[in-house]
Amino acid sequence: MVISTPQKSKSQKSKPQKSKGFKQGLYRFVLGVLWLEPFWVASLMPSLLVRDFFWDPWVQPWLLATLLLFLPLRLLATRRLVPFTPLNWPIALILLWSPVALWASRYPERSWDALGYLFLGIALYGALLNWSLTQRYPWLVVVGLGLIGLALTATGPALLANIPGKLFVFSDDIQHSQPVDLFGLGETINSNVLAGALLLPIPLLAALALRWDWIPPAARRWLPLLLGIGALSMMCTLILTQSRGAYFALAIGLIVVVLFRWPKAWLAMVVPALAVVLVLAWNGVVLFDQPLGTTGSITSLSGRVEVWQRALYALRDFPLTGIGIGTFDLVIPELYPYGNGNGANIPHAHNLFLQVGVDLGLPGLLAYGWLLVSAVRVLLNILRNGGKVDQPEDSADRSARVRHQLRRQRRQRAALRWTLAAGALGALASLVTHGLVDAITWGTKVAFIPWLLFALVALLALPPQSNEEIMVDDEVERF
Repeated sequence: MVISTPQKSKSQKSKPQKSKGFKQGLYRFVLGVLWLEPFWVASLMPSLLVRDFFWDPWVQPWLLATLLLFLPLRLLATRRLVPFTPLNWPIALILLWSPVALWASRYPERSWDALGYLFLGIALYGALLNWSLTQRYPWLVVVGLGLIGLALTATGPALLANIPGKLFVFSDDIQHSQPVDLFGLGETINSNVLAGALLLPIPLLAALALRWDWIPPAARRWLPLLLGIGALSMMCTLILTQSRGAYFALAIGLIVVVLFRWPKAWLAMVVPALAVVLVLAWNGVVLFDQPLGTTGSITSLSGRVEVWQRALYALRDFPLTGIGIGTFDLVIPELYPYGNGNGANIPHAHNLFLQVGVDLGLPGLLAYGWLLVSAVRVLLNILRNGGKVDQPEDSADRSARVRHQLRRQRRQRAALRWTLAAGALGALASLVTHGLVDAITWGTKVAFIPWLLFALVALLALPPQSNEEIMVDDEVERF
């Protein structure tokens, strides 16, 4: 006896195919929307950085909510918020603890401003870490940092609120000139803020300019020169700011880059170091007479120590919550008055780590320290491995010419990855060194720049793109 099974009709066969096709189309549409996340965050930057020009204060919480608009959609589509990297957990802790700092604030409106700068940086980090273009080409982050640095180089001197006169003095006309009102925004920039913002792009561009084997042969004649000119132009503007802390931090960052590029270069640095010591001994440390003085000014060592002491008092009295993010210049003079009575003119703790602790308490400070340590470990691992990543062996079916081209491309990618890691480590060294005497990379309008650097480190920590490609059919089934 033969039992025949009923044949499925054409309509029954087409239903699963139509359903699968609809899911694929919907999934691809969602991925296309998620691809726009960096542009969405960038479009919100003016509203967060120059909020008073665009919006009333009550809009600020809604602006912060819109920064996180893509998170639930991404979680639904990909079952994760960001690819895993060692930097994710400390950043998540900072993000989750920040509402506590808002709750503890006596001046909520000021704290909402500071939260905007923090959330903007973390949103940029997440958007770049999720973006397929930066996953495949991490150097695009360096392009962004370089463009920001060049923009500050071009406009920063004209926007200076006060022309510094610490090491060399300009003419009276320049000294008493007013800052340019760019686009009618009425925005100005402090010389120390400008110097601190320029610190991060310079080591990255310098590292890329000092090694050439990552560059395609057709561009080796002009690209290193272009990168070097960009770094030198930023250095010239940084020198004009006359920020001694930035000078020292930049020197440390560039030394890190040079020593990783040429490990024996320290022998050539001995003579310049001795020359500097002799000049200082001959001139009686004239350049450092003011910063080492006891005038009580914030530019002197005694003035900085007084600010640091009050930050430590606040951290001791409010170890869990801090005094409220962004309220240093309002709370510290009330609770711990300064001896000179000028506390209202001191906007922050002039120390990055004390400022993070005062804003977020010890939990936030520990998370930020964890973030820095994780970033350094990632970069050191890349440098130890020469920038190489695990790759599958070449197929024997390929021709010798194809295998040779693939090996050459892998060497170039490894060289580029190593060079980016060296530049990022130099930038982190500058960030930490400058953070010992200033805190402009936290709670200011340029505070999003370090988060671009953290995004670069996280992207370098990701496995090769070929191992991370999403199979659409599998994802559609889960979707």
